[in-house]
Amino acid sequence: MKKRLSVLIVDDDIEVVQDLRMRLLKEGYIVDNALTSKEAKEKCTGSGFDTVLLSTELRDMPLKNLITHLATCFGRSNIVLMTSYLSLEDGLNALDVGVYDILMKPIGKAELLRVVEDTASARKSAKFWMGKNPRTRKAVTEYRIKTEKGIKTTMQEISKKYDWNPAVSTIRRNLSEFLEAMSDGSEIP
Repeated sequence: MKKRLSVLIVDDDIEVVQDLRMRLLKEGYIVDNALTSKEAKEKCTGSGFDTVLLSTELRDMPLKNLITHLATCFGRSNIVLMTSYLSLEDGLNALDVGVYDILMKPIGKAELLRVVEDTASARKSAKFWMGKNPRTRKAVTEYRIKTEKGIKTTMQEISKKYDWNPAVSTIRRNLSEFLEAMSDGSEIP
C-alpha cells in the first residue's frame, strides 16, 4: 500500500490556504495548515510532513528564521516557498537555507501536485542539497547586479552551482522579466 503524503500549508491568507487544502485533499493527501509563523513552529511537535508549502509573505517572524526552524524539524529538502513576487536576493537567500523549490502565486494544480510529489521523491532518493553555501552571497556581492551583463553573468554562476535545484528556474524567470523591462524601458519594480 502506497503511503499517503502529508503536506503542511503555512500562509496567512485564509483563501489561499483553503484553496490549496481542498485541491490537495481531493488528490488524497493528508493536509494540515498554519496561519502564522508561531502556529507553524507549534506543528514541529507533531509528526513530520513530506512537504511544507511556506508563504514568503508572513509578517510575524523573519522568513529565514522560520525556514531554519522548520528545516530543523522536518528537513530542508521538503520546504517549498510560495510567493507573489521574488527578488533575486530573496531567491538566493532561499537557496542559501536549502529550500527545495519556489512556486509563484497563483499556483496551478499541475504545478502544485508536481512539487509535492517531487519533494517526496527527492527526500527518498537523497538527491537534495544539505547545507548552506556561503559562496552564493559572495557571488551576488561580487557581481553587483547593475547591468544586463552583470545579471547574465550572475545567472550563469548560480546555474553552475545550483542547476539541479528547481528554484533556479523561478529565479531565472524573474531575471528574464527584469532584463526585458530594462531593455524596453519599462518601469522596474
